[in-house]
This record gives sequence, C-alpha cells and structure tokens, in this order.
Amino acid sequence: MNRVLVAADSSTDRRLLVALLESDPDFLVIGETDNGVEAVDLAVRLEPDMVAMDLDMPLMNGIEAPGRSWNAVPPASSSCRQPRAALTWVAGPRP
Repeated sequence: MNRVLVAADSSTDRRLLVALLESDPDFLVIGETDNGVEAVDLAVRLEPDMVAMDLDMPLMNGIEAPGRSWNAVPPASSSCRQPRAALTWVAGPRP
C-alpha cells in the first residue's frame, strides 16, 4: 500500500484527489493540508511514500516544499524515510 500526503490550497482539488486515491486499494491518504509549510511538517512526521502537492499554494509553493521536507531530517541522524515520489500540479487559472 502506498501512503500518500495530499497538499492543495483548494478544498475542491484536495477532496477530488483524495476521493480518486481512496478509490484505489493501493493508496492510503495519511494526511491532508492546504499550505506548503504544513505539508513539510506532515511529510516529516508522517513519512509518506508519496506526496501529491499543488504548485500554487500559500506560505510555501509546491516546488519548494518537497525539497524542504526531503531535506528536513538528514538520513544519517534519523530513521525518517524520504518519499519515493512527489507529484505537483497546477489545477488551472485562478481569479
């Protein structure tokens, strides 16, 4: 089973992606957030296999956050494992 963290500031985008992932028995959504800073914190604490993250989010964007979460705890100093994959997206134009 792939443990997934979902981060998107749009609640609609988040709900749709969570529903899609939860419809597949190979995925388990272990956390959700609406900003990049909390995504980094959750990635370090929950140790997901995958992170699905919106590119355009407040506080920290979806390009910067995955790198921060993967580098937050050096592998030599912790048993924290890094995600195997990160997916970022832009949902479309925003007003």
